[in-house]
Amino acid sequence: RITLGPLTQNGNPSQLWPAENITLWRFEDIEVYNLWEPHQSLGWFPDPLVPLNEPFTVEAGLRQRLLVCFFAASEMPAGTYRGELTITTAGAGEKRLPIEVTVWDFLLPVEQHFTLTIPIWGGQMENMYPGTDTARRRATYLDMLYDHRISPFPLEDDEIEHAIVRGVRKFNLGCFDKHNVESEKANSIGKTAALWQQRGWDKMAQTFVLLGDEAPRDCYPNIQKQGKRMGELAPHVERCFTVSPEMIQDISWIHDQMNGAADTVILGAANCFPTDSLSRQVQAAGFQLWWYYVASHYYIPHSSLEARQVFWRHWKYQVPSQLHWGMSYWGDSNIAGRDGRKWPQIPWDSKQSRSGDGYLVYPAPGGTAFYPSQRLEMLRDGIEDYEYFYRLQEVTDRLEQTPDASTARIRENRQRLAIDDKLVKSYNEYDTHPEKYRAYRKLLAEAIVASEKMLSNGPNQKNEK
Repeated sequence: RITLGPLTQNGNPSQLWPAENITLWRFEDIEVYNLWEPHQSLGWFPDPLVPLNEPFTVEAGLRQRLLVCFFAASEMPAGTYRGELTITTAGAGEKRLPIEVTVWDFLLPVEQHFTLTIPIWGGQMENMYPGTDTARRRATYLDMLYDHRISPFPLEDDEIEHAIVRGVRKFNLGCFDKHNVESEKANSIGKTAALWQQRGWDKMAQTFVLLGDEAPRDCYPNIQKQGKRMGELAPHVERCFTVSPEMIQDISWIHDQMNGAADTVILGAANCFPTDSLSRQVQAAGFQLWWYYVASHYYIPHSSLEARQVFWRHWKYQVPSQLHWGMSYWGDSNIAGRDGRKWPQIPWDSKQSRSGDGYLVYPAPGGTAFYPSQRLEMLRDGIEDYEYFYRLQEVTDRLEQTPDASTARIRENRQRLAIDDKLVKSYNEYDTHPEKYRAYRKLLAEAIVASEKMLSNGPNQKNEK
């Protein structure tokens, strides 16, 4: 049994970390197979997270990994909180482990300054557990995604305002098929865009459409017409289209086809591609740039660092949006189960479900809820790393407009914002030691606190040369 005693701030028993803002999770291990060689087992890896709310059994000689999540609400006083985690075993007594959590004296914004947009279509849970798709379960699922700073799609009209309150600032209005022009769909999306203007949502968030996905050369006339039609119907809606690395080699031809028909190239990015040079080609051609990931970064058994660190590359290259292709594509074998049983009663089949590629959540037994994965937790941490950079940039810009502000502070902040090449040199070259990123994030936090203190003290500061 795992219990967590009260965490007190700097030894003050009257200032406790609220118990409802601490959650304990237990990792399930699943057998993972090579994404490209589905019959090659890579071993057992932890990924699904199951709520830890009752005693559990661990077989002798095996490990059980746990995750403790602390949510620091906006009204939480800054400081260091300490307590103990107690492990009670049958026959072996207790083991107490010290816990220490630091709360910094600044707020991360609710608004998403980085957009990670992922489709939630497919009805996978309903297929797995028919009759369980309730409005309450969907609302809870969406809130879990907002907690992780995800921008999901598609959303219903009556879900938009709550998503904006939860921080979503970029919404997908629709996706086109590359094999057809789909004029009727364009008209429908145009009406949705008009509704956004009528309700004033366009003043609070941006919208985009996805033109035909990874179109081959002979489909470009279709996506060109899609983009031009959307430009006529809703000129304020961003028009995006995905391009595979193989196709982007002909960026000049793509520019000729899509100039005036699209705003943004969403480039398939990965360590195995020359993403640096391809990204520069896209930007030089006059397009805005997103990256998207299929079969890279987020599948098991990639390291947790890989899923989190990629957002540092997004900051370094100023690419503020990302598309991922699936949140819950679990595969037919997991949906069907075996002998009337389904996961976690039987092992998770990662062969058909592509070893995590295309899903970041797992089904709760009976279809009652969605469970997060370890990778989803790392994505949220990575997006919040990005928000640290964004916050430091904001306060540094304000310092530069403040009379007599510390030039030394501004200079150091700018150095931090650039990210040292020793940590992230290029898309394909970066440090792989997690402790170095934790140390850098601490430096970012300290810089934010120091800068905000200078701003609150007013202009009468010593100008450090």
